[in-house]
Amino acid sequence: YGAFGNSSSGSLTGISWEGTIALVPYYLYRQTGRTEMIRDNFDAMLRYMDFLAATPMKNSKYLTGKTGPLADWLSLEMTNNALVNNAVYIYLMDIIRQMAEVIGEDAVAAEYAERCELTRAEWNATYVEADTGFIGKKGKDTQTGYATPLRFHVIAEDNIDKAVNLLGEAVARAGYTLTTGFSGTPNLLPVLTEHGRAEDAYKLFEQTDYASWLYPVTQGATSVWERWNSYTVEGGFNGNNSMNSFNHFSLGAVTEWMMAYQLGIAPGETAGYKEFILQPTVGGSFSFVNGSFECDYGTIASGWTAENGKLSSYSVTVPANTSATLYLPVSEEQATAMALPEGAAMLGSDTHNGLNCALFKLTAGSYTFTVPTE
Repeated sequence: YGAFGNSSSGSLTGISWEGTIALVPYYLYRQTGRTEMIRDNFDAMLRYMDFLAATPMKNSKYLTGKTGPLADWLSLEMTNNALVNNAVYIYLMDIIRQMAEVIGEDAVAAEYAERCELTRAEWNATYVEADTGFIGKKGKDTQTGYATPLRFHVIAEDNIDKAVNLLGEAVARAGYTLTTGFSGTPNLLPVLTEHGRAEDAYKLFEQTDYASWLYPVTQGATSVWERWNSYTVEGGFNGNNSMNSFNHFSLGAVTEWMMAYQLGIAPGETAGYKEFILQPTVGGSFSFVNGSFECDYGTIASGWTAENGKLSSYSVTVPANTSATLYLPVSEEQATAMALPEGAAMLGSDTHNGLNCALFKLTAGSYTFTVPTE
């Protein structure tokens, strides 16, 4: 496993790093619809997962003891490594099941579905207080302790709402600053938004106090750093630039939220954006957002305007030979009064990501929705 750790000693880093053996092929497949990256790497994925399963965690049957030393790296609050990396381990089982189904490995898919459920049940029994949804130990919980297992669908259904509420409390307790590291940071805003707490997500996103995405900007940053305080105006490099990158992916993973939730372009059930999901999410002090994504079919363009924190217009381009499901966050009264652009078929209403939405089916073309004021 030198590719994931120390190339000379073969030491492990942590499942959150080593899991790229399954995560990269999975997301390449999801983005492009091409199955060869699954087939080319499938045997290696299974060998890695069998390696993890061969050494159970102490007093455990299904959770792995090979979690490694790294999990929520560089966080302000420490979250148990085994808790985080076993949540990732469970997620890997789930995506391997999905990939097995795609390439017709039905026996592997059935095996991993069972392993996933058994390990998930043990994770919940080990780390979650069933009556309160509290995740942690000795009275301490963290933002990452909720964000990562919620994002990876590890928490038992009965405790999801409790965990979301406790995550909201943890975020508020920190004054809407981030206490997360490499694992929690990319998961925090998507989890809040998916569960109807977009207001909390925007408070975190626009925060300028330490630690936040905009704090480094107040210190002169023009790129995303590996550490929130790699450099400060007051202290310079202040001894905190060891083992440090000034152009780094981990904290910059927030751009996924900007694209998939704020802008509102997300993949659908079918890989490769043959069909996809649209849902603009208005919030914070933003009065407009515009952006685009290049899929194999062409450019998906999306943009919205807002007045007084409410959606006032939405424009989108759906490429040729694709279709989109649009969840437009407007009231039933607004949807009824709205003049629909040509080609937009309204299917009714639905709740999506905790918001009441008008539901539309869009075929290829460009559309502009003007939202009447309430």
